[in-house]
Amino acid sequence: MKKLLIFLALALICLCSGCKEQTGQEIPTIKWIIPGDAQSDLPAVVEAANEILAEKLGCRLDLQIIDSSAYSEKLNLAMAGGENFDICYLNSSMFSSAVQMGGLLDLDDFVSHGKITKSVSPDILKYGSYNGSVYAIPNVQIMSHAHSLFVRKDLAEKYGLDISSIHSINDIEPFLKWIKETHPEYYPIRITSWLSRLVKGWENTFYDELVSHVVFAVENEDGTVKVVKAIDCEPFWALAELKNDWYKKGYIREDVAVASGNDWDDVNRGKYAVYTETYKPGGVEGVNRDSSVSPRIEVLFTELYKSYDAGAATMTAINKKSRYPELAYEIIELANTDNEFYNILSFGIEGRNYTKNSDGRITINQKSGYSANAGWRFGNQFNAYILSSQPKDIWERTKKLNDEARSSKLTGYKPDFDKIKIEISQITTVQKRYNAIQTGSGELSAYKADYIKELNDAGLDTVVEELQRQVDEWLLKIVE
Repeated sequence: MKKLLIFLALALICLCSGCKEQTGQEIPTIKWIIPGDAQSDLPAVVEAANEILAEKLGCRLDLQIIDSSAYSEKLNLAMAGGENFDICYLNSSMFSSAVQMGGLLDLDDFVSHGKITKSVSPDILKYGSYNGSVYAIPNVQIMSHAHSLFVRKDLAEKYGLDISSIHSINDIEPFLKWIKETHPEYYPIRITSWLSRLVKGWENTFYDELVSHVVFAVENEDGTVKVVKAIDCEPFWALAELKNDWYKKGYIREDVAVASGNDWDDVNRGKYAVYTETYKPGGVEGVNRDSSVSPRIEVLFTELYKSYDAGAATMTAINKKSRYPELAYEIIELANTDNEFYNILSFGIEGRNYTKNSDGRITINQKSGYSANAGWRFGNQFNAYILSSQPKDIWERTKKLNDEARSSKLTGYKPDFDKIKIEISQITTVQKRYNAIQTGSGELSAYKADYIKELNDAGLDTVVEELQRQVDEWLLKIVE
């Protein structure tokens, strides 16, 4: 009798297993790809996330981290080749390319019936929209942009720098002169951006860069928006001349043309007395936490502004060819609404990858094999744990900045470069040849006229005309 019961039990197990195989009821696995550095403890972190997914959604996650330098190209190839993945990270340029090639799933139905809007407001969802439909969920974070200066505290105190007197980048020049004359072991300043608000008065002129460094959208006092060439605008050249002047005075390092963008070791080692940075609450605290050199003090000197694509900098979308679009969306929703799931993805496992301190903040274990610390790749960063180096009210301060910043009239507009891609390519080639304008090296007067002529010959007027047509058409649509 006992043998009979064992036989029947085994037969039942085999029968059920066969049914599972035949009906395809295996636990679905959702593949999510993001850019970043390899994390050796990723498997353990994913398993911790999967415990939540098994309970709440009945599925598993396959999170894959692709080297950041190759991510965009691999994403495009995967979409073009119909590769099997479900969820992907996007920035604004990746988004436009992906949606125009038909690689993203329209999320309108999911959004209208789900709970994502409890975490991502309809205004923010505009950044993930294209032609009126939502194709990506913005990963909510700081969206107001302003520029600040990070200054070595020891040098500022030795000089007696009054940071309340710094209202534009120009105001820092006496300090740079002193650094050059008294502390030659330091580079006086590192300027990394052409962005318009660096020059005094520029913040009230230009707002949106539609084509990096060359085409801007200006909102006029009467409410109209004009697309303009940067080379026709005096403030553009004011910044170029300032950089060139400081280069010739020795405030900008002599080898800047080679070092630009490849000098983060020098930044981290405190070799720069001053460098420009994008402002965010807790930013300087984070730098000071990770640095072994003198702390930096921060000087905010530009107006807060939310550009037309401010919320599109980091987004999450679903592959149009996903095998499990409903589950993929539910995972995205969970990453935006479930704090435990979101923080596992962002920081890993408590007691292993990070320690929770008595005040509720956390300290990351940098040697644990999972220190991605990149919640902006996964979802609403307002759900993130606060790092021990960050102020306790960081998210309240961040929300306040987002709420108070002036918003672009073009919020939600997505340039379509398809008709002008040849001209854009030609313009990019010209820009590469004249990189000295961005770095400040060389003699500006020697190549300014040639730069203007070559940009115009490359089709800059055609680009401006097409983007103006798009802007006018888009503004009419939102009024209707």
